[in-house]
Amino acid sequence: MPAGSTGAGPIGTQPALIDVHCHVFNGSDLPAIPFLYRVVRERYDTDPDGLMPGIGLILEAIAGNAPRAADELADLLGKSRPPRNGGLANSLSSSLAMLDDTVGSGASAANSGLLSWLKLFALSRRELVARLAGFYAATSTHCELIAPAIVDYNTWLENPDKEYERLTDQVAVMGELSRRPGKPRVHGFVGFDPIRAILAPNGYNPAGGTALPTIDPHRLVREAITQHGFLGVKLYPPMGFRAWNNGKGDISFSKRVKKYVELVYSGITDRQLGRLIDQELEKLYEFCASEGVPILAHAYNSNQADECYGWRASPQYWGEVIDKFSTDEKPLRICLGHFGSFSAHKKNTGCVDNAFASKAWETIFAGILTRPGGKFVFADLSYLSEIIDRSQGWQQRRKKIADQFKSFMKKNKTGDEHLCYGSDWVMLGLEQGHERYHLEMRDFLQKDVGLEPMQLANIFFGNALGFLGLRPGDQNRARLEKFYHDHNIGDFPQVDALV
Repeated sequence: MPAGSTGAGPIGTQPALIDVHCHVFNGSDLPAIPFLYRVVRERYDTDPDGLMPGIGLILEAIAGNAPRAADELADLLGKSRPPRNGGLANSLSSSLAMLDDTVGSGASAANSGLLSWLKLFALSRRELVARLAGFYAATSTHCELIAPAIVDYNTWLENPDKEYERLTDQVAVMGELSRRPGKPRVHGFVGFDPIRAILAPNGYNPAGGTALPTIDPHRLVREAITQHGFLGVKLYPPMGFRAWNNGKGDISFSKRVKKYVELVYSGITDRQLGRLIDQELEKLYEFCASEGVPILAHAYNSNQADECYGWRASPQYWGEVIDKFSTDEKPLRICLGHFGSFSAHKKNTGCVDNAFASKAWETIFAGILTRPGGKFVFADLSYLSEIIDRSQGWQQRRKKIADQFKSFMKKNKTGDEHLCYGSDWVMLGLEQGHERYHLEMRDFLQKDVGLEPMQLANIFFGNALGFLGLRPGDQNRARLEKFYHDHNIGDFPQVDALV
């Protein structure tokens, strides 16, 4: 059945959607201080209110108080929480008070939004799921499924694994949330880092850690998919690797990463490290193609771990992956995150040659769709902030993007069959009006771009079934049905009733 050949109808008067790209991680799940500080710095490249000096301390307080994955799993199972070594740096109430004191009564709306966003990272994953579900319920939108993605930044941001907060702990608690009744259903993506895969068999965790047992990410992917109700794998190339061809010898790798890899491979060169990365990615791609496991990838020129690394997220490299690993019998299902701004190629242009910098990433994506393996390649519309932006000049910016969408649809007649709705919440929480992102996106596509109801149904629901492998006969569908049967969950997602 072609991707997008069926769409979602309404339940009563409620439009239906699947959110294929969101997050419910908190300050204990990721290297909160280095990662969130990067996000804030990228967003606020100037600091009119002198807020930035205090952000690091605030992030440290939040990260030190947020419920760890093992804490929340214990709560869900009615068990005692494991101990915290050293206790809390500050009480949670003190951390939140610090935020409010930093903002002050005269804070700008932008900074108030920033600090409200930072507070989200002190919440549990269960609370974050409820918050996102509430956005949809409050607007009479039937959200059948959300697919939160776990990310693995630890190696690239030099953040050692911490007991009770590790990927294995995060997978366990998200698996337990997947077993809980109610809608929307929660089935996520597990993070995969090729450097962790290189280090683990040799006894090392990220940042050279040896105190804790190593985590084999290949094994963890299999366990997450087969035992914990996960749908797929999350990759984050702007941490510093390409989707493919890392070993060509034309890129270098972070000194932070190489010094730990050199614990195993003394004197390793960039080309040699790139080949090792490709070997681990090849194992992953072959497994995903063989087992029908989808891959969600960050594919925007942002959140880079080092200068120019954002370009490594380009769709160009995914075209090479599709050509090599996807077949008609065993297609590789890929969704490239953050489509639609038509601006990724305009960022950090000095990092690449003019020919590379001249092509919009959306144009490169369109070219992939014409390749033999392009049938199961998708892009999501997550964090297209221009849709909810209401700052000065927003009408002109929105019209420009709408015109670019129209041009894309005109040139690519099946374009609506390869786009999926995603929010990128909790990251989207940085933006004012994020609670109504799904409504603004529907309004933009219908009124500004001029899409028809069936095209909207494809984007908001039907295409997700093709990407996630949830149609009858798909391997992911069979695994999920077994998961529901084995755990006596009962309310299997209503994907068939909605197409």
